[in-house]
Amino acid sequence: MVLVMNILIAIDSLSGGGAEKVMLTLASEFVQLGHQCHVLALGGTSSDHELPPSVNVHFLQSKGSYQQTFPASLLKNYLNAMVSEYGTFDLHISNLEKTNLAFASIGLPRTLYVVHNSVKHTLNIRWKQPVKWWLIRRSLKALSGKDLIAVSNGVADGIRSSALITPRSLRVIHNPLDRSAISRLANMDAEDLPEEDYFV
Repeated sequence: MVLVMNILIAIDSLSGGGAEKVMLTLASEFVQLGHQCHVLALGGTSSDHELPPSVNVHFLQSKGSYQQTFPASLLKNYLNAMVSEYGTFDLHISNLEKTNLAFASIGLPRTLYVVHNSVKHTLNIRWKQPVKWWLIRRSLKALSGKDLIAVSNGVADGIRSSALITPRSLRVIHNPLDRSAISRLANMDAEDLPEEDYFV
């Protein structure tokens, strides 16, 4: 008998990027396995990706720049309302810097924090933006003592070598791929391709 779980996946937004698409794919797979799954975006009001019809998608409506930057208090109230309506979540999966910091601040049990990018690279690209650099550094430090999922061995190695993070646990789980869809698209007839050499 399969244990049916109530799962919440949270992420900064559903606008652009690979992490967003990966989490929607993961949510759809959870539902196909018989679980109940909710996706919560802490920013934005819509998705750049096709939303799985079987997945409950929610958008946290923040008011003002402070709530957008530090959404922990608003998130806590919203999650309490979700629990009242949908029941206690058996698992929380938090993604990306702002969401990870908010969930770490709340200290919810049964939470996995997914690290999608290299710690060093994430900090370096914000070096000339002091406020954003400080926020990212703070979000990374908040992952100490937490259960982390790295999307690649390289990301995991970066966490292990970083002085900022000492996780309670660290596992590598590679991003899910819909191989059948990739194969189907690869075998489709290409239209309007240039006749001369070109870059892909």
